[in-house]
Amino acid sequence: MKRWFYENHILVVRFIGTLLLLGGLILFFWGNATAGTMRIEEQRAAERVARMEARVHGAVVPSTSVPKVDYAKAYSEHTRTQTRLMLMMVMVSGVLFLGYSFIKKRRRPDD
Repeated sequence: MKRWFYENHILVVRFIGTLLLLGGLILFFWGNATAGTMRIEEQRAAERVARMEARVHGAVVPSTSVPKVDYAKAYSEHTRTQTRLMLMMVMVSGVLFLGYSFIKKRRRPDD
């Protein structure tokens, strides 16, 4: 096993790098493609509905109001950010593995 790994270490490093890079890209775009845009659109729609309801009831609501802090949302956003950063680190490590596999090793002349 040790001899096989020594003979094929470039192939192993390239395989690991490709696996990390592709896995990171797939997970990153699969998790963030529609969730981010839908969440922003839902928030904007909720703000518009709140303004329309306030106008119907006769109250004047400024378009820029200070929202209350919801700690559950803040925590979930924090975990999403951590997940994105971990996926980015996986992708960067995949690129580094691939880059390392393409570096030519210097051979010392035998004396």
